Formats: sequence, structure tokens, C-alpha cells
Amino acid sequence: MSETILTAYKVLVDGKSCHGGNMEWSLPVAIDGTEDYTPGEWMEVKGNIVCCQTGLHLTNKPAEWWVQGATVYLTEYDLSKLSKYNTDNRNKFAVHRARLLKPLNQNESATVKIFTGDARGVVSGEAAISSGNATVRASGNATVRASDNATVEAYDNATVRDYDNATVEAYGNSTVEASGNATVRASGNATVRASGNATVRASGNATVRASDNATVEAYDNATVRASDNATVRASDNATVNILWGSPTVTGSKNAVVISRLSNAITVSVGGVVYAPAPIQEVSE
Repeated sequence: MSETILTAYKVLVDGKSCHGGNMEWSLPVAIDGTEDYTPGEWMEVKGNIVCCQTGLHLTNKPAEWWVQGATVYLTEYDLSKLSKYNTDNRNKFAVHRARLLKPLNQNESATVKIFTGDARGVVSGEAAISSGNATVRASGNATVRASDNATVEAYDNATVRDYDNATVEAYGNSTVEASGNATVRASGNATVRASGNATVRASGNATVRASDNATVEAYDNATVRASDNATVRASDNATVNILWGSPTVTGSKNAVVISRLSNAITVSVGGVVYAPAPIQEVSE
């Protein structure tokens, strides 16, 4: 390989660009009886190259650009005609000439923090993808997007976006955004935003914001803000704030349920409802 020819990655959906463009790339062709590929044709853009405007855009961190249904390809590109405007601060860059060498297999994808199939991995302080039946343990400031039937264990300050039937166990100060039919078990100081048909089991000092048809079971000192048609079952010292919509809330033990649905705040502790406290209007 020439010293001006380097490798990077390209994320495509159905062979086309998927981040602001729809270029159809020449795809590699599998060689029968081997794991090798014949590279696609060289693609070229004429004129000045300016990242986010013109050029063929590549990345060295494909997990940050992966989308549902995407394929990640190993590419090679020509370094000889780059300008000072060919990069930005989002781990991508633009070139005038590149071609696709091969699609990454499951093991190769895992090396760039895209975990698919039944892959298992550990990430810390970086972006990652977990899909299929993959299992990922995330810590530090890692950010993981989980979909399909993937499982993620989140610690420290990790952030997880949870879709489809994915399952997340959140600890420490981790943050989870759950939608679809996702399941989240949150403890410590974890924060969860649940929507769709997501199910959350919260304990410790976890905080949950539940909307749509989300279901939450809250224990210990967990705090839940419920709206829409959310269902909450609260016990121990959990606190539930009913904000709007028609959520269903059941409180037991020392759980505190605060309803703010009308012009009065209704408070119940352990299932016992106390007299509503009218909201005071402040005149200016």
C-alpha cells in the first residue's frame, strides 16, 4: 500500500450514505470459498474538499455514526489531496478519493465498539453500539446505544439509550433513556427516562421520569415523575410525583405519592390519602 493510501471506516445503509447524503457506493464482492472480498470501485469527488460540505466522508470511530440497519466497511483513501478543511471535531473527515475494501464481520466490528450478534464487550469512556443479543458492560463516561435484544450493564457516569427489547442494568450515576419495550433495572444514583412500553425497576436513590405506557416499580428512596398512561408501583420510602395525564400509581409502606393533576396537591403516604393542599396563586 502506498504511503498516501490509508484506511478508515464508512457506515452505510443498503449501500448508501446515511448521514446527510444518499450516495450509492460501489460495494465489495465476496470471493467464493474464502473470507476475502474484491474491493469496490474507487469513488471520487472533484474540486475542493470541505468537511460537512463536499467530499467522501469517513471516520475512525464508526460507533459514533452507526444507525439501525447499518453496515460498517473498511475503506482505503487517498491522502495526497487533502486540505486543511477536511476534518471536524466529530471524529469524521472528508477525502476526494476512497473505496470500500470489505464489510466488517462480528469480531472486527467489536474492535471498533460495535457489538452485534452474541458478541460480548467492555467499554469505558467511549461510544459503543449493542444490538442483536450482544452484551456490553459500560463504565466511565461511556455512551452506549442498545437495541434489539441487547443487554447493557452501566456503571459510573455511563449513558445508555435503550430501544426495542434491550435490557439495561444501571448503577452508580449512570443515565438511561428507555423506549420501545426496553427493560431497565436502576439502582444507586442512576437516572432513567422511560417512555413507550418501557419497564423500569428502580431502587436506591434512582430517579425515573415515566411517560407514555411505561411501567415503574420503585423501592428504597427512588423518585419517580409519572405522566401520560404510566403505571407506578411504589413502596419503601419511594416518592412519586404525578404530573399530568392519567397515570396509575399504587403506594405502600412509606411511599409518598404527590398528585399535581388539578388546582390542588394531593398527598398520600403508604396508601393513606391526606387532605389536598390548594395551590397558592401568587399575585404580582
